[in-house]
Amino acid sequence: MELSNRRWTDEEFLKARREVLAYWPTGREAEDLNDNLEYLRQFPDHKIFAKRLAQAKRDNYIMILPQAGTGTLEATLEHMLYVEAAGADSFFIQCDPYTRKLKLEEAQRGIELSYQEGRRMMTGYPFINYGVEKSRKISESVNLPLHFNGNNDEDGRLLTEIGFASGFTCCLMFDLRDALTHEKNYPLEQRIRNNQYICRLAAYYTERGVPFELLAAATSIACVGGTQGMGMAIEILDCLTAAEQGVKHLSLSSEPRGNLVQDVAAFRLMPQLAEEYLHRFGYHDVVLSSQMIPWGGEWPRDQWAAAAFMAWNTAIAVFGGVNWFHHRSPTQAIGIPSQENNAASVGLCRFMINLVQKQQFDEGAHYQVEKAMLAAEVNAIVEKAIEMGNGDPAVGRLRALEAGVIDVPFPSYELCQHRVLTIRDANGALRWFDHGNVPLPKEVVEYHRQKVRERELSQQRPADLDMVIEDIRTYSLIRN
Repeated sequence: MELSNRRWTDEEFLKARREVLAYWPTGREAEDLNDNLEYLRQFPDHKIFAKRLAQAKRDNYIMILPQAGTGTLEATLEHMLYVEAAGADSFFIQCDPYTRKLKLEEAQRGIELSYQEGRRMMTGYPFINYGVEKSRKISESVNLPLHFNGNNDEDGRLLTEIGFASGFTCCLMFDLRDALTHEKNYPLEQRIRNNQYICRLAAYYTERGVPFELLAAATSIACVGGTQGMGMAIEILDCLTAAEQGVKHLSLSSEPRGNLVQDVAAFRLMPQLAEEYLHRFGYHDVVLSSQMIPWGGEWPRDQWAAAAFMAWNTAIAVFGGVNWFHHRSPTQAIGIPSQENNAASVGLCRFMINLVQKQQFDEGAHYQVEKAMLAAEVNAIVEKAIEMGNGDPAVGRLRALEAGVIDVPFPSYELCQHRVLTIRDANGALRWFDHGNVPLPKEVVEYHRQKVRERELSQQRPADLDMVIEDIRTYSLIRN
């Protein structure tokens, strides 16, 4: 099937589905879509993520999602029930690294070893190996809507099938994010098709009365210095793919880079620009929400510093107008959080939300300049990608990556041009240091250069590669 941004027919989707479900024995448990729908229709509204999110938005309530998932079903469920009692609003279930690479034999050995050792031996929940019947024990035991890492590093189709059939009604979807930071050479064209499948699956359930929320995320590029503008452009292109397949409930993810004004400008601008492009392409019935994933780079090892950093991320989320966010634990840098750590962090985040929601953010001159520069950057990248695809955002995304129009610093992905670098200015905002082939407007380039020069003058040192590397680790290196 030739790559294009057109809706798959039911025949194309169901044909591909037979191949997907045959990959691993537990795929058979998700096979009957009518049975899956009957199961999901029994859920109360507060356990359907899109419906719970809609209520939260009406109530001006920000949802907090801790992360959970380990090698045994019992330990995963114990963790979730403990943190649910502490005030979690939902959970993000992270799958394990073996599942992310579809190394399912290794995942099975990890499960067996976890039981043999009687302790945590996996850093995520192996959805595919457990299958639908066992995973439904989680959705039936936890009285919250559940969200999972539906798209993995390469092919997340079977993972998403099992997650959806198990009662997890929100998942991540992304064509480029994990390709740029977690893959080496998986064909991007195939990855885009995989994501079209995931979007079509979510739409299939939605069209039959069970709304599924998808999260467009280009957030992990921040940990290698990807700019807010580049992440926003990638997400907009992802949104156009999702909407064409019939997705009606989309959350747009943002990740703080650390400068309050720049981050808030990006968070508030993201849904505005996404809506403009969706309407331009004829998608007028997509419900957009805003989400935050905290800083994805290196965290402070000191737990008090990490707690302060999580509070800072939370403040940015509130000022940025997000509707829900993943949270991190103060032990983020030193190991997998315990249920006690996660429960305490939920309380920290809720306190910070209640404190900051009473405050007003000043949209002054500095904010307006940052917002204008971000909009110019995003529009330039998206427009060039669409142009390169002759109006097709799926084809354009592929060609834009090959040409370096889409590029990030230090990518793992061989198909990237590897021609860009970013650096922080004197106030910690992220700036382009070398924009390679990214088609930035002249005024954006000059603005970023000016901000970098201000840092050079204030610190009496030249901006160079050493500074670039320092800035990537900036939040783990802050000292008293």
